[in-house]
Amino acid sequence: MNKNKSTRIILVGAVFCAVSCSVLHMKTYTLANGRSRVPADNSVYANKSKFDKSLLDIIDTEAIYEEYDTHYKTLSRLDTNVETATYGCYRFYPDGCLNFFTLNRNEAITALDFDPSYRGYRGVYYLENGKIHCDLFAEINQQQDIGKLTATLEFRGDTLLLQSDKTSTGRNPQVRIYIKRKLPEGYLKFKADW
Repeated sequence: MNKNKSTRIILVGAVFCAVSCSVLHMKTYTLANGRSRVPADNSVYANKSKFDKSLLDIIDTEAIYEEYDTHYKTLSRLDTNVETATYGCYRFYPDGCLNFFTLNRNEAITALDFDPSYRGYRGVYYLENGKIHCDLFAEINQQQDIGKLTATLEFRGDTLLLQSDKTSTGRNPQVRIYIKRKLPEGYLKFKADW
C-alpha cells in the first residue's frame, strides 16, 4: 500500500477514534481522482431525511471546518511538529450532505480539491433528539473496507467539536476540534448529489 493511501486511512480513522462503525459490504465506485471510493447506492444516506433547515443558522455552508491539533495548539495544516503532512476538513452543504476532504499541507489547495465528484468521503448531517449527528462513509481499516462512521457534532461560533459515538468495547470517544476557514470565491461552488 502506498504511503498516501495509508496516511488517508489513518487520518480518517483518527477522526473517528474509538468510533462505532460497521463494515458495510456495499457496492462502491471510484471518484475522478482515482482513489476515493463512495457508496454506489444513495439509500445508505437515509438519515438525510432527518435534516432540519434550522441547522443552517449555526453551520456555515460557505466555509470549511479544518482540523485543529490540540496537542500543539495549532491548525493541523500549519503543524510542522507531526510527521504526516495530511489534515482533514469538513464541508457542509445546505441540503444535509457533507464531505470530509483529506488535504496535504505541502501542496497549495485548489478549487478541484473541494469538488465532491473528484475526491472526498461522503456523508450526511441531521438533527435527532435535539442533537446534530453525522454519518460518514469512509475507509475504516487497512483492508480499505467502507464503513459507516457516526458522530455527534457541536458548533460553538467558528469551532466544530466532533465526538465519535461510543463503541461496543465501552471505550470513551475522543473529541476532535475543527476551526472554520473561509476560502477564496469559487472554491466551494460545487454541489452535493447524494
